[in-house]
Amino acid sequence: TRQQAAAREVELLQRVERADQAARDAEERLRQHFAKRMATYEAAVKEERESAEQRIQQLEGLLAQSSDRASLRVNDARQAGERRLKEAEEKWAADLEQVRADLRRTQALR
Repeated sequence: TRQQAAAREVELLQRVERADQAARDAEERLRQHFAKRMATYEAAVKEERESAEQRIQQLEGLLAQSSDRASLRVNDARQAGERRLKEAEEKWAADLEQVRADLRRTQALR
């Protein structure tokens, strides 16, 4: 009957609304999760950078006090520290890009 069809239509609309709300809730949870991951990566990069800068300063102090041969070793260590920092930043940038891609994919599914 017409009344049953109207009732089914209302039920379907309610289901759609609940599904849409569930999708919005899931998207928000994912946003929060990715925001936490991004904050963790940013904090790790900052910590690594500060540690590397501190080590570089220490090495530069040693460089000023050392002989030519020791100076070369300190400089090599400094360059190695800078390389490690650059590699870590590249890794974190790639991880961050993956997080962004995951978020875009999640949003596209919605």
